[in-house]
Amino acid sequence: MKKIQGLQAPQGATSLTRRVPMSEIEEVQEQMKVDMEALKEQMTMMMEAIMSMRKMMEDNTATAVAASTATEMDSIHLADFNQVIVQS
Repeated sequence: MKKIQGLQAPQGATSLTRRVPMSEIEEVQEQMKVDMEALKEQMTMMMEAIMSMRKMMEDNTATAVAASTATEMDSIHLADFNQVIVQS
């Protein structure tokens, strides 16, 4: 291995290998932080939307069950009512 600017480089490394200035690294890191924060905000918004849809679905299911139960109860009462009329 031959040394390139104080770093060990694999044998056959070309002159394209360069040392990246610290300012460029910091700039990339800062952009990554901004991108990560934007992703976090998007994820939060998506999770809120999913939870809202889940709540609506649960509410609709509860309403459907209540309506179904009420319909079943009406049917039972109607059947009882019909038996009373038939027996009379």
